[in-house]
Amino acid sequence: MFLAPGVGHAASVGGEFNVDGPGAQNCSLFVEAVDQADAASLTAFSAWTEGFVTGVNVFRDETYDVTPWQTPQLILSKMAAFCRENPDVPYVNGLGRLISVLMPNRQTEPSPIIQVRYDGQAVALPTWVLNEARRALEAVTDGGALPTAPDGFDDAFAERLKSFQAAEGLPRTGLPDQATLNRLFP
Repeated sequence: MFLAPGVGHAASVGGEFNVDGPGAQNCSLFVEAVDQADAASLTAFSAWTEGFVTGVNVFRDETYDVTPWQTPQLILSKMAAFCRENPDVPYVNGLGRLISVLMPNRQTEPSPIIQVRYDGQAVALPTWVLNEARRALEAVTDGGALPTAPDGFDDAFAERLKSFQAAEGLPRTGLPDQATLNRLFP
């Protein structure tokens, strides 16, 4: 039997559901895999995590991408931090908590990917993320509104990013990279 598009949840009448694969394991096993650099286990957890995230994108209303800029490595890093503090929590529950934190900043509609270049480096991200980063940066730094460049990114944006990065103790790339976006958004 196939599920109809738009089904928002799947559980028994009592709200129970089965978890297959690595998601059913306690966080302690994920931490053990990280600490031992167990490639096979880490690959399994990574694939399971990506499947879970894809499921959220498919079945959650008004969600195009719950992780529009976060790499799988960043998500696994966040999970490792959570799991170290909560070793007895099932991995699926920890990932569910992370997703709930990410939901307010999810991408709700498709957005063209733009490659942003500065000082010989580049990052690619949805235009929507670049615009959200601009708004967040304007809110947390002095200097008011940034002028909007035709492609969404210019030297003024890069310089404001560098100031923010310096204040946060991040590498001063001038780009909306993973570390910077991770500080701008939860």
